[in-house]
Amino acid sequence: MDRRGRGSSGDTGPYELSKEFADVAAVAASLAADGPVDVFGHSIGATCALGAVGLGAPVRRLACTNLRARRPRRRSGETG
Repeated sequence: MDRRGRGSSGDTGPYELSKEFADVAAVAASLAADGPVDVFGHSIGATCALGAVGLGAPVRRLACTNLRARRPRRRSGETG
């Protein structure tokens, strides 16, 4: 699938990553007539696929590559 605002897909403002999670969940749901689907995500697509699973998308198997994860920022005064 094309990501929001890329390829032949439209976009809505303002940008929120959670909208992309919902997009992937909607596509998975539309393809899941015969049961949960298999999803492969690369880079930001992997992040979006994981977010869709978190929203309850009907996913049977998920494969992710080059997943971009960020460490939470430390608050002022935190150590460790």
